[in-house]
Amino acid sequence: MLGHSFGGLVSLLALLWHADTLDGLVLTSPALAVRPVSAPLRWVQRLLLRFAPHIPLELPNDKAQVCSDPVFVQRYWADPLCHRRVTAAFAEALDEGRRELISLGHELDRPILLLEAGADTVVDPDASESFWAALQPGRLQRHRLEGLRHELLHDLRRNEALDLLAPWLEGLRAGWNPNAPHATMVGTKDRP
Repeated sequence: MLGHSFGGLVSLLALLWHADTLDGLVLTSPALAVRPVSAPLRWVQRLLLRFAPHIPLELPNDKAQVCSDPVFVQRYWADPLCHRRVTAAFAEALDEGRRELISLGHELDRPILLLEAGADTVVDPDASESFWAALQPGRLQRHRLEGLRHELLHDLRRNEALDLLAPWLEGLRAGWNPNAPHATMVGTKDRP
């Protein structure tokens, strides 16, 4: 299963709850820890969660900061389904999912390929360090792709991510654990 951003969080929860249905996970910029929002926005979120949890808020973000490919940025702006709105209920569900994962992540028992964007303005890969450290040995192959942005599979340098993804998937398809010690780890910043 491939999970990106919020989909990465959902994919990890799917693996936690239904491990027998998955052979492994590919995660790109998973939303285990998002970049902090301003104090006033946090206050508004708490207020809305209590009184109007499904009212959408427009987030102050620039789609050009999440992708370096101007063609994809233009498509993001033109796509009505690619918006900047979020509800307090969604933010709470995101927090709830992260809390569950943090406490139970050590139970994940399938190979995981983690591709993190080094110039991510949406999620903070360093803030999830303790979660990744708690995984069982040999389950995680982690790569930080320096200079790439949040939408790393749409980045101008997306081939760097694809070059890591292809052999990992091939190893999984061939029936061996691509994260085992004999597997080759290549990347700008590799971690065991």
